[in-house]
Amino acid sequence: MEFEKFSSVPFGVFYPSARVDFLHLIFCKKPAIRVQVKNSEDLIKVKNWSSNWNYYLAFDEAFFVCISPIEILPLEILTLDQSPEAHERKLGNLLGYPPCCCEFIEFIGEKNIEKLENEVKNWIFLSPFDLINPQDYFNGGALICHIPCSVTCKPSLDIAHRAHAIINENKGKKIFKNWEQWMG
Repeated sequence: MEFEKFSSVPFGVFYPSARVDFLHLIFCKKPAIRVQVKNSEDLIKVKNWSSNWNYYLAFDEAFFVCISPIEILPLEILTLDQSPEAHERKLGNLLGYPPCCCEFIEFIGEKNIEKLENEVKNWIFLSPFDLINPQDYFNGGALICHIPCSVTCKPSLDIAHRAHAIINENKGKKIFKNWEQWMG
């Protein structure tokens, strides 16, 4: 059923990074995802998909969509995300990121996340922690959908191992082509 659900996601309405988020939502039981649709006309496709698969969703004026199997979570996440108060740790926790990574982002601060994303490109991830390198996230080919707190984050590695196993169980299926580099 998960494969059918994943295959039916209207990926064309999202940016490539959404593939990673949906992989985690559907197969790894992530509590919620927050992704952006390309334009307002695409929201109906997302609403239909969510309704067909018993997910709840909320969206904002910037076309960010939060999807979850938990009814109250999408609105709670988007409301928190728009709060002027510091909310990095709580938001990360609601999205199912490791607590250590949420704490790290809280320390960095929301206004510095883009700078951190550029710095991560210079981090060196040695095996087996190469699985937690988020560099290919925006192209839809990473195994995690968050910035790890370090190049040796064990909770992030556990998440990446789950995603890696799903990808290898489904190798050869066209919908998983973004992760060919991880197929063994």
